[in-house]
Amino acid sequence: MRKSIFIFLVIFPVIIFAINRAKDIPGVDPLPMAVDNTQPQEPKESSTQTTLKQDTTKLTQDKPTSEYPDFPQIRNLQVIPDPTYPYSAKITWDAVPQISTPIYVVRYSRPISTKEILLNSYNLTSPPLSPDTRTFIDIDMPEGVYYYAAVTSYELSRDGVLVLKPGINYTITPFIVYRSGNIQPSSITTTEKDKNLSTDRSNLKPEDFEISELNALNTEKGVVLNWKPVEISDIKYRIYRSKEPLDSKERIEKAQYLGESLKPNFIDMNPLPEEAVFYGISVYDMQTNKEYTNLKFRKSYISHTYEKPAIDYQYLEYLPSSLIAYQVNQNTIQLFWVDAGPAVRFYKIYRNDHPISKDVILSKSKYLGNAQSGSVGFIDENLKPGRYFYAVIPVISNNNELRVFYANKTFTTYGIIIHGDAEQPKQEKQEDKKAIQTVSEGTISGIKNISIRLENKNNVRITWDYIPDYANRIRVLIYRSPKKISEYEDLKENSTYIGEFPLVAGVYVDRNLESGKYYYNFVEYNIQTNEITAFYYLKNPVEIKEEQNIVINDLDSNEPKKEIKQETKQTTEQQKEITSQPQPKKETIDIDKEINKIVDLIYKQKDYYNAERKIKQLLMNSDLNLNQRGKIKFEYGYLLYKLNRYNEAKRYFIDDDVLQYDSERANFWYKRIIERE
Repeated sequence: MRKSIFIFLVIFPVIIFAINRAKDIPGVDPLPMAVDNTQPQEPKESSTQTTLKQDTTKLTQDKPTSEYPDFPQIRNLQVIPDPTYPYSAKITWDAVPQISTPIYVVRYSRPISTKEILLNSYNLTSPPLSPDTRTFIDIDMPEGVYYYAAVTSYELSRDGVLVLKPGINYTITPFIVYRSGNIQPSSITTTEKDKNLSTDRSNLKPEDFEISELNALNTEKGVVLNWKPVEISDIKYRIYRSKEPLDSKERIEKAQYLGESLKPNFIDMNPLPEEAVFYGISVYDMQTNKEYTNLKFRKSYISHTYEKPAIDYQYLEYLPSSLIAYQVNQNTIQLFWVDAGPAVRFYKIYRNDHPISKDVILSKSKYLGNAQSGSVGFIDENLKPGRYFYAVIPVISNNNELRVFYANKTFTTYGIIIHGDAEQPKQEKQEDKKAIQTVSEGTISGIKNISIRLENKNNVRITWDYIPDYANRIRVLIYRSPKKISEYEDLKENSTYIGEFPLVAGVYVDRNLESGKYYYNFVEYNIQTNEITAFYYLKNPVEIKEEQNIVINDLDSNEPKKEIKQETKQTTEQQKEITSQPQPKKETIDIDKEINKIVDLIYKQKDYYNAERKIKQLLMNSDLNLNQRGKIKFEYGYLLYKLNRYNEAKRYFIDDDVLQYDSERANFWYKRIIERE
């Protein structure tokens, strides 16, 4: 009984701390293609959101780690999904016996492998945890990719030693949170994945236990090995390295044993730099306890020389980072990455059955489509069984592809294996089609009006009203295409997918478009029923021309809803045609009164959608004085921060008008955004 009480007392405050920070965003912004439905919570001015930089003033210098066997003090850091709370991570760890100072747990959008990253990571534990705590639950996380680290305050002090070891006190395997309604995390068990693998050994030959297509990639972390898997159940792979060819059992026995893997990949994190070596992969049968070591050159063993890649710094502003691919169900792979920023117009996505590490491989890869800058994600669906690698290539000015190849930035290093019946993708496609066709007539959509305007010559602003009752059920998918698309089935092959947005977002700006004509499509998706509830298309294109800033579409006016024409009857989908409306005439308004209304919408009503619309209208007013313009822009920056649109918010907090209005508050919020990046 005493033991049970003790555990409760230790874990309970940890859970409370995590709940209080449930809505805070870590080092990576939530995906615009799948933002949390809930409204962001109002932070306190004396917020507990900190970085370790704010909690430690006496920092240790780097010291030789071999002289300090008691460091790191935190060991065996593990992160698993928490079964009690949805979208949550359970973090556990061990510690050396002499630990006596508080513990910090931090997270970031990439592995926390250096002191600099650690000190700029998002601190989940302020105040820190007691020294005897061994569990922390990170609750109700936004969708994204996360890495964790745990350190003691002594390690960060002047007298301590900070040693960061992968897989020991910081994680190298990403923890991924999904919130998209149309894609659910994989619930496939190992048994289900292996159901089509051979289990009967009676007809198998020794050559059936040989891997093939072994290749090696040089990365900043080491040498990544990939190979074609053996389609036999209950096996594991053993990895060897040697300065001699691994062409006999005797040489394999003399070789350095690096480890084993249940998956067809492995990373040598301590390679021999600039020295030719041989890597070999044997197969170990766990049913018969037999290892098959008959390796063949260029098939199951290869020669390789490790040279640490050097990044050309002129490309840094254009490169995405923390690129990973992850299987989310039996025939769907999700890509995640950290967006490079406004320097990139969009990304082109490619797929191959080998790592896309060179231009010659990219030229032979399958082009899948584009991902809008800022969307930081891409879904590849209806895949057949096989092994898949991806490349995310930035497109900069003049539609030029930046074909540079950096591991985990522009190409994935680990192959994702799709198991299962070859006919399964076809069945999945039929189910999707059926779901669309079974939408009943008269289905009420969540969107009330859609307005599309040209903005600043080459930007297109899209806004929509919504029915609040549908906010937690409906998401909006936006597509752009060079021609009119009036059928939902034609979207995937003939349009560019921009992203997925919560119904309450109410706005998206399609930026930096070149001159030309653009059509837009909007799809409403019910995340509870997995149905397409409405499909919208643009009858006339948005045309980008010089010196043009006119209203292309405006369904926000007081015109009756009958202006939304239907080109086809409501049978399988609600296909709604967006028609042109004139822009409302400018009216004389009390500017200070309108500003007060905006402040009330933001801080009291938390009606961010209508607040943003009013701000945009007010900023177009030429009668604003300098103080009014600065105040409006500041409130707009704060609103964008609340909507997790950090890149947009950051630009407002360094705007000259805002800095002249209130530089102290602007700098405060700018730093808050930097902490999250």
